[in-house]
Order: sequence, then structure tokens, then C-alpha cells
Amino acid sequence: MGLEKLVSIPVFITVSMIGTGRQLSVGIEGRAATKSGAIWFVAYDDGHTTPITRGENAGKTLTERNIVRDILRLGTWNSAPVAANFDIKNWPVKADNGVALLQGENQGAIYGSAMIKLH
Repeated sequence: MGLEKLVSIPVFITVSMIGTGRQLSVGIEGRAATKSGAIWFVAYDDGHTTPITRGENAGKTLTERNIVRDILRLGTWNSAPVAANFDIKNWPVKADNGVALLQGENQGAIYGSAMIKLH
């Protein structure tokens, strides 16, 4: 199978909040160029600005964007459609956004992703 075929295989991922925001719903449909993979959720903040108080840059600020707060493995994908809910009320981090993604086995290619605003 050539690279053209691998790139053109569609995988559709949806991610949404259920109810009061204590459950995350993830759906995966389509086919990827792999028979199995991992479903991940990456929680991240839009950005942080930190004032610099000492050293040659004192008085300036440092702005960082898209700061990853946590990476959580939600489960394993086995080529079948997925529709699953995950309880997030006890997650250790509070983040601005999240991305659900499907990654091929053995830390392979990322076949699809979907972003959601958490706060």
C-alpha cells in the first residue's frame, strides 16, 4: 500500500461534554491504516504569562502557549467504531482545552483528532 492510500483513509473523531461537564464523550468512526491503536486525551491550557522578577530580564514577562497539563490514555482502538463516555470529575488537572486523538500502535502516526473547550 502506497503512501497515497494511507493518507486518504478518513478517521472521524468527535468529542463533547455530557451534562454538567463531568463526563466526556468520545466517538471514532472510519478506518485507519492500522488495525489497532491508542485513544488519548491531551488536556492543555491556552497560555500562561509569568512575570520575571530577577536577572537580566527582570520586569519583562514570559508568555507560553498551548501548555500541556496532562496526557491520559482513554483506551485501545481495534478498528471498530467507538462511542464511549469517560468520567472526568476526578481528573487531577483543570485545563482550558482538550484534544482526543487516535494514535497508531507502538507510538505510530496520529490518524485523527478533535478539540474541545473545557472551561
